[in-house]
Amino acid sequence: MDDNWATRSPSEILYSYRHGLLEGDDCVVSCGSCTSCCESGLAICINASEVETLNSIPQEQVVEILDLPYKHFHLEPVEGHCPMFLNSHCTIYDTRPRACRQFDCRTIALTESRPPGRTDSKLTNKIEDFLITDPWRDDEIGQVALQRARNIYQKQRAFFIALNIQESSADEVMAIVVLFGILRGEISEPSSDEEVLRDFLDQFRTWRAKRVREQRNLA
Repeated sequence: MDDNWATRSPSEILYSYRHGLLEGDDCVVSCGSCTSCCESGLAICINASEVETLNSIPQEQVVEILDLPYKHFHLEPVEGHCPMFLNSHCTIYDTRPRACRQFDCRTIALTESRPPGRTDSKLTNKIEDFLITDPWRDDEIGQVALQRARNIYQKQRAFFIALNIQESSADEVMAIVVLFGILRGEISEPSSDEEVLRDFLDQFRTWRAKRVREQRNLA
């Protein structure tokens, strides 16, 4: 296991991931030499505003996707790994997609989401290794908030489906982590589910509007 892999609390991990998603910053992840996500058969989402990234990838490797209000592409895996992962390293690391910069496999474990890609992948094994460390042992308040976030997500599936947030996807992890961020500081006086969903919708709309605005700036 890599150095510092399990030294941050779950709340710190989830807050870092949430901040990266909403603000567009890189997540702080102690990957070390691990390349599990690169070798797990994931399709990587690339926003059309990521011009430098798209210019560094052969055009035939990306597929345009039309099911979101903002234009984006998928970098499809080849033989079970990212086509930009060659000779055991990322060939476009300095211009890698935002999705790669913001990915933290620990969030999949903490939100109890199904790992993406192949079920026999290194990523699945990495997540299982992380869970063995009992990450919640010193973060009971965070665990309570995360459990309620998952409960709201499961009970209100119609709400999230209407936002095109599908189960077993990166968007599912994003939704649960944003819910967690709303709930983490209010354990003593919890808001109603309706209030939490209203706050979630405000943050989700802000995030999506930012993606659309980035694309308009390209025009």
